[in-house]
Amino acid sequence: MHYLGKSQEIKVYKNNSITNIITDQDNYDYDDPLIHTFSDPIRINPGDEIRTTCVYKRTRTPNPVCWGEATSEEMCFGFITYYPLQSLSHPWCTSMKSFQSCDRHLPGLKKEAVDGCKWWEFRNASHAEMKQIWRRVYENCY
Repeated sequence: MHYLGKSQEIKVYKNNSITNIITDQDNYDYDDPLIHTFSDPIRINPGDEIRTTCVYKRTRTPNPVCWGEATSEEMCFGFITYYPLQSLSHPWCTSMKSFQSCDRHLPGLKKEAVDGCKWWEFRNASHAEMKQIWRRVYENCY
C-alpha cells in the first residue's frame, strides 16, 4: 500500500478456516514498513489459501484513487519469501476477489472463462461494454 494504507493482514486458510496469521498490522505506515521473520517456519500445504487484505483511509477529495505504482495511487501487495526452492509452474500469483490472475496466465487456458469471467473481454479496450469502462479509467486515472 501507499499513503492511504491503514491496515493490512496476511492469513493462511485451509477449508475457509484460518490456520496461520502471517501479518496483522493495524497501524500501517508506508514510511516505516515492517518486515516479519519467524523462528519456526510457517508451513503452506497444497490446497491452502494465502489471503492479503488491505484497508485504506478515506480521502478528503471526491476524486477517485487509482490503482498504480506511484505513491499518489494505491495497491495491495504482500511480499512473501519462501524456502526451500520449489519447482513451481508459476512462482507468483495475484487475485482480485475470487478471480485469480494466475489462472489467466496458465499455459493452455487460452480463452476459457474463469469462474464465469470472460477475462479476455476486459483486456480488450475495443469491446463494446469495455469502451465505456476504459474511457472512465483513462479520464480519472491518467
